[in-house]
Amino acid sequence: QIDFHAQESEEFRDTLVTSYFSTTPGNPNASGAQVRKEMRMYAEEDSAVFIWKMVAEPKIRGSNAPIGYQLQSTLQVVMRPPTLSRDESTQLLIHFSASRHETGVPISAEF
Repeated sequence: QIDFHAQESEEFRDTLVTSYFSTTPGNPNASGAQVRKEMRMYAEEDSAVFIWKMVAEPKIRGSNAPIGYQLQSTLQVVMRPPTLSRDESTQLLIHFSASRHETGVPISAEF
């Protein structure tokens, strides 16, 4: 089970930024994670580009201190119109990456 607690949201012309705390009641060691997401869209001459970035920092239950690592992920989708050939399909180029970054707090070794 994951519970969502909205904290902040900002919207610009081509960007949406949101920050929230996501609780994880079933985990005895972690209270949840502080999450920040950025979603951006822009148009190029022959394509539309969508970029989504997320950073989550899990917190220790009871103290709300960082556990000692961050999770980062990025999704990029490029949409291109059909080419001059007979193919009428829109081309989607998709790239996804995810990583875990240690922040130097010793307790992170337990996770």
